[in-house]
Amino acid sequence: MKVILAGERARGRRAALMHTRTREELLLATAGMGAVNMASLGVTALSPQIQETFDLSTTAIGLLVSTVFAAAALVSVPSGRLTDRIGARRTLTIAQLAGAAAVVLVALAPHVAVVYAGVAAVGLAYGLLNPATNALASAGLPKRRRGFGMSIKQTGVTLGGSAAALVLPPLASLTSWRPALAVPAVACVLVAAWGLRPSVPDHPTAAAAPPPPVVRPPGYMLATMRVYGFAMAGIQLALFAYLPVYLSDEKGLSHALAGLGYFVALSFGTCGRLLWGLTSDRLGRRALPLSGIGLGSAACLLLLLASSGATVWIALALVGVCAVGWNGVFHAFVTETTPIQTIGHASSIAFFFIYGGSICVPPLIGVISDDGAAWTTAWLAAAGVTAALALLLGSLALYASRTRVPPTTRKTPSSPVSTG
Repeated sequence: MKVILAGERARGRRAALMHTRTREELLLATAGMGAVNMASLGVTALSPQIQETFDLSTTAIGLLVSTVFAAAALVSVPSGRLTDRIGARRTLTIAQLAGAAAVVLVALAPHVAVVYAGVAAVGLAYGLLNPATNALASAGLPKRRRGFGMSIKQTGVTLGGSAAALVLPPLASLTSWRPALAVPAVACVLVAAWGLRPSVPDHPTAAAAPPPPVVRPPGYMLATMRVYGFAMAGIQLALFAYLPVYLSDEKGLSHALAGLGYFVALSFGTCGRLLWGLTSDRLGRRALPLSGIGLGSAACLLLLLASSGATVWIALALVGVCAVGWNGVFHAFVTETTPIQTIGHASSIAFFFIYGGSICVPPLIGVISDDGAAWTTAWLAAAGVTAALALLLGSLALYASRTRVPPTTRKTPSSPVSTG
């Protein structure tokens, strides 16, 4: 009897330690995403002021965002391998310190070329960060909670952007956009300090149970999912890049109200990520919810174009829920279709496509709007591409579910990923 009770107590302590570590690492990953995205999206939130300071065109503003993701793409695959090698926690800490230094460089820039150099450095930090946060957040999450857990982690993007939109433009109106950028720099340093703290130790037998086999989707599903990520990320970043300028130019909002509109879209994007994560967990699927999100995004972009007055705010909320809310479900798909020891590398491949869309789409939207075709043509094209890809993804997901019997699985080694 005593042996049974001792065993039950040991199992309870083991489960409590694993739960505590999983929760702490999920929160750290979310905070890391928030701080670096506050730095990168803070530049976007301050884009009207930066545009006035350096007399930039709309295309040049879009290139600021593309520069972030071009730099991130350069380190995407190496950062995944680095995460698998030295651990997610150490990689995250390096990324935070790099992000803090980069945003200080932007704030001190005497010339627009230095602004682009600082933004590129922010991108390098972002590229280091993403595979590390995927590995850190997913290490202890069971599949039934993976969608919601990864969506929580991805809310760091929208929470960081929301904080930037809410805090930085009013602060810049009181002083200047340059001192306002001290806020994300401090946030990055604080998260780096958290990352340097020792994590909750594993119980000696916490890794005794091997993980379940990994279900590998067909190659055409992986390819379509990557193209979907390319397009959705590009449109999301185009919204991040141009929304304040679009609301000022086309909807007649002041800089302060345009910043508030940006905040509304990002805030509802946070809600959307949690909503879609829960929905995909309940359904036990990822591709079909992503197809629905894509169709919803296209519809919401059309609503934003047609809106005026009070309906602008409703359209912004719905755009946030769909066009910004897709990300967590996408990363849940990535992390649960690869062995745990190579999540960093698999995430880096997915991020390479995401960065590609983020590089290509915003300047294209800017060129269209600068060329006299105005915003209507640009957003109509974005909505059409999104709807087409969403329909393709949904059709292939239904086809795969009917033809793959039994699913192909690949056994994974039992040792856990290093979180550093």
